[in-house]
Amino acid sequence: MRSVMLLARKDIKEAFGRRLILVRLLIPAVLLPVFYGVVTGLMVREAAHNPKVLAPLLGQVPLFASIVVLLGSLVAVMITADAIAGEKERRTIETLLATPASDMEIFAGKLLAGLVPAIAIGYAGGLIYVVAERVTAGGVSMPPAAFLVTARIILGGVPLVAAILAALGVVISARCSTVTAATQLSSFASMPIFGLLVYAAFRVSAWSLAQLGLLALAMLAVLALLLRLGARALDREEIVARLD
Repeated sequence: MRSVMLLARKDIKEAFGRRLILVRLLIPAVLLPVFYGVVTGLMVREAAHNPKVLAPLLGQVPLFASIVVLLGSLVAVMITADAIAGEKERRTIETLLATPASDMEIFAGKLLAGLVPAIAIGYAGGLIYVVAERVTAGGVSMPPAAFLVTARIILGGVPLVAAILAALGVVISARCSTVTAATQLSSFASMPIFGLLVYAAFRVSAWSLAQLGLLALAMLAVLALLLRLGARALDREEIVARLD
């Protein structure tokens, strides 16, 4: 466990030590939740005087909430693309593989390095979104149905989606030779997951708690599969052979 934490801490420090990554991650993670929060707040305030706006509001809230989840998930994609491919480019992969940490510990450390910032930024984006909505609404409360949908999507979606994309990112990074290739392939592989997230966001209000629980279990099963594949992807002999 200590090896996992040390690897995760090192990768997080390296990722957020690069100014370009900070700009790419934090600016959208702040500006977009503010923008969608303001739009939602305006609709909430108008819906208080015009009931016809309520239906469009309930239709837009799932999309806005899913975008907040995607912002956090993109952090995991960008950080984990550098997980192994970046070590190869910097020629530090030999040092990493020479450590006593097992393949699973290395994979878990790399995954954690992408997951922790993704969850933090995802939840921070959700908080910014809610605050911007409340300020713009001017004291008018969001309809309970809309608030419940928002809470379900953000609270449940951020950790699950970020974990899956972080695990997927590490697996892909282990198979790529450059960070650019890993980033492009991870972004492409993430598109179906983003599509499923948006679909689930629009269906979450109609699903029961049992159906939502089944969805969460299915996502956990996918995550467990990726963890198993990840340990195999970090085969020391194969990675070293590709470096020669």
